[in-house]
Amino acid sequence: MSNLPNISDGPAFAVLYAAKSTDDVHGSIPTQLADGRALALRHAWTVVAEHSDNAKSAYSGNRGEGLADAKAEAERLAAQHGTCHLVVQHTDRLARGDGVKADHLVELALWARRSGVRLQSVQDPQTCDGGLAFAAMMGDRNHADSERKGQSVASGLRRSAERGDWVGGHCADGYIVRRSVDDHGKMHLRVEKDPERRPLWEMIWELALEGWSTEAITTEVDRRGWITSPRRKDHKPRPFDAYRINQSMGTAMYAGLTVHRGEIVGTGHWEPYVSPEDFHRLAAERRVRGGADKRKAGRPAELFLLTGIAKCGVCGGTMRNDRGRKPRSTKGGTRALTYVCEARKIYRPGHKSRCEGPILDAREVDPAVLAHLPALLGDSDGVMGELLSGRAAERERLVQEATRAQADIAECERVLVKMAKRLDAAVAEDDEDAQELLLRTVKTRRQDAKAAEQRLAAALDALSVATEETPEAQRAAFYERLHDQLTGRLDTARDDVKATNLVLREFFSQIVLSETAAGLRIAPQLSDSAAARILRDVQRWPHGVEAQVGGYAAEVVGTPGVTEGAEMELVVRVPRGEVQAAREAIERDGGAVELGTPVIGTQSPFTEVKTRRGRGDPWDALHAAKQAQVRRMARAYLADATDRPRVPLLRFDAIGVVIDARGRLTRLEHLEDAF
Repeated sequence: MSNLPNISDGPAFAVLYAAKSTDDVHGSIPTQLADGRALALRHAWTVVAEHSDNAKSAYSGNRGEGLADAKAEAERLAAQHGTCHLVVQHTDRLARGDGVKADHLVELALWARRSGVRLQSVQDPQTCDGGLAFAAMMGDRNHADSERKGQSVASGLRRSAERGDWVGGHCADGYIVRRSVDDHGKMHLRVEKDPERRPLWEMIWELALEGWSTEAITTEVDRRGWITSPRRKDHKPRPFDAYRINQSMGTAMYAGLTVHRGEIVGTGHWEPYVSPEDFHRLAAERRVRGGADKRKAGRPAELFLLTGIAKCGVCGGTMRNDRGRKPRSTKGGTRALTYVCEARKIYRPGHKSRCEGPILDAREVDPAVLAHLPALLGDSDGVMGELLSGRAAERERLVQEATRAQADIAECERVLVKMAKRLDAAVAEDDEDAQELLLRTVKTRRQDAKAAEQRLAAALDALSVATEETPEAQRAAFYERLHDQLTGRLDTARDDVKATNLVLREFFSQIVLSETAAGLRIAPQLSDSAAARILRDVQRWPHGVEAQVGGYAAEVVGTPGVTEGAEMELVVRVPRGEVQAAREAIERDGGAVELGTPVIGTQSPFTEVKTRRGRGDPWDALHAAKQAQVRRMARAYLADATDRPRVPLLRFDAIGVVIDARGRLTRLEHLEDAF
């Protein structure tokens, strides 16, 4: 380990981190952690935690939860002890991005500088010791290395596909991959027909060659009792539908062809279910039959208001949006737009799992929902009753928290008195080692006492605003705020179906649709998060961004519409690390600066931003583990931050961002009280 850096100073705490962009089948992560332990042992650092990410690329995106946990742990230790080491085998374990698609290394260096964390690398210590300039250069090099490796891997995969080898990825249903290891330890992959699924796919392709349509093939497959065989563990087998059959018949693997990035490049070394000639002929026939070459641009597709929240009143399942295949002869030739239960759409008549729920006309349902929504609230009383009982439990929790904080303060004071006596004795005996140890203990205890005082103040503040209203008064205020917020948001959305759908999904967990003798029945179910948000009576920042000063967005305080030349009071909110720079910039513009902490009402949010490029839903990554991680980071911040504003209530918001392949924003959602 001759390449280990020489570090003589620094704290005695370290956090280790290791990462692998692909699945770690060769044990790289344990090796990285072992190198980090060796560095910590050499410099007598106490390893507090070890974190890792497996199969998480730092080139196409940021590392996973392991890096986030390591950063949070390092921040916590740095806040408590002044600084902390974050140790990696090489800086490319932290970041390989270009600063656009993924974090650049210099962004990690800036974070470390702001947080009091010292980055340490086993293999390239000069990057960590050389400041931001070295971090910027090494970050560019890490990104270029990953880009070159990606191009080399892509070229190698294409050459393998051209040779007829299976290069991994999705293996089509009906095939199975056999793995073997030769005498030299090299793994070989061989694709064979799956003996259990072979009869199904031989039947499907025989029917296709006989001229059966995809709908007819689907009906026959369902009649014989075949279901899908998903590869992913989180997917469940289900009956085939026409979309699945049509998608499979466009898969070139069934014709024994290899594909690289959507292009057929060779003939594979496995037995096909259909000849390449018949495969291409059937594909051309499907295009002609579907009129794909004759389609003309028509009117924009009409959207469904209840997408994602409509539920069947018979079985409780999801209701699908369904567009008619042919224009109706009446009603101006428009296509039918209906809500149909998924269990009715998937299963054929007579199937035990089929739902006989009604098919509802979306052009009748959507206006009815908008017209009567405020008066059709479902089990809001039940939801609010749970929240009211939860508020009483929250008051009890705050009392217990205040009691614990007072006990912690008393314990810290007792220990500080005891340490003061020992320190006097050590000074009298001129014992420098004992003095240093006692001073370090005193510093730690003072920090603990300060954190306990902050916890006590926050708990007392929360108790001071905890309302003691009667349940009847709270219920009346609840419904009034619900009506005002809902109608206001719907008026803002107006005729924008997508915006209105987002409003409905923000307020309601589901809207149950059913038919009765009296007609259509609509039963909205208010979501727990929306009810909690309304019950808390959120107070928002009351001013708008109306000015620029010193290059920063400013919010006008007072009555807007002042005349030219008049003095205005502006509020400029900047990150903590930019306060001095902002002060100088504003003073250069002729402004007078008064530092202060903004009042943000009775509630303060922590916000988690999830971004997806291309396909995928950003909310998929907001799982229970991520929510727990955000809560841990929030607790660490609340315990360590000394100059933050104190508020009685906290909430966790989420922002979902979807960007297309060209970097354009295609979707932006803000969920308040997301978890």
